Amino acid sequence: MSSGLRRDCPVRAFGFNGSRLELCRKFTDDDLVAQAVLFYVAGLDTTSNLINFFLYEMAMNPEVQKKLQEELDAVPDSDSTNDLYERIQSMEYLDMTVSEVLRLWPLAGAYDRRSTATYDFGPTAEGSKHHLVAEAGIHIWIPAFCLHRDPRYWELPERCVPERFSPSRRADIVPYTYLPFGTGPRACIGSRFAVLTAKIVLARLLREFEVGRSARTPAPQRLAPRAFILRPARGFFLNIRPRHVVTEGQTS
Repeated sequence: MSSGLRRDCPVRAFGFNGSRLELCRKFTDDDLVAQAVLFYVAGLDTTSNLINFFLYEMAMNPEVQKKLQEELDAVPDSDSTNDLYERIQSMEYLDMTVSEVLRLWPLAGAYDRRSTATYDFGPTAEGSKHHLVAEAGIHIWIPAFCLHRDPRYWELPERCVPERFSPSRRADIVPYTYLPFGTGPRACIGSRFAVLTAKIVLARLLREFEVGRSARTPAPQRLAPRAFILRPARGFFLNIRPRHVVTEGQTS
């Protein structure tokens, strides 16, 4: 069905008083391609990356996996999708663990933003007379991966400690030091959907299976140096086996 708007027309919007606004920006082929790529990255790579790195951390931290599986076992299983959202949202330790994995392995190592006004970040070093100033219109790269592992903000930053994100400790997190999907009006539009999808997959998987290291599991994990989205240099290699093995003569 045609929308009635030509691709080369200005973007139209409406003000709060109902007045019609016309913006100067026009849709170009580059805009359309960029949006298509964004939907692919936000909808698929976010979820698959989170699931893969989550399983890696469970293999490397069996005590965390065991605690998570105890929570999963305590929640009644059901094939019904009517209360699926409520059951997933009730899993507090699952939420804490997902948050911690996103701290260790955010979607991208860095995010870029364009400065809309001149901003003074302050002295370049303590006691320095020189200031770091971002002029209007320049691009700024925010190193999320580095912030997430900075020992000034995170105790034992290289370790997987889901308790950092417990309800009693979330308030202790320094603002803007945790940016797995960016923040503000330009944050990843698919973050909540991606996290919910990943939680559903992980809850179903870890209820039935356990993840362990294989002979090819790297420790520590090495990242592909040329990938914008975080990727392991040589892929993921894990052992996945059933938690409850049914032998002959037994019933599940």
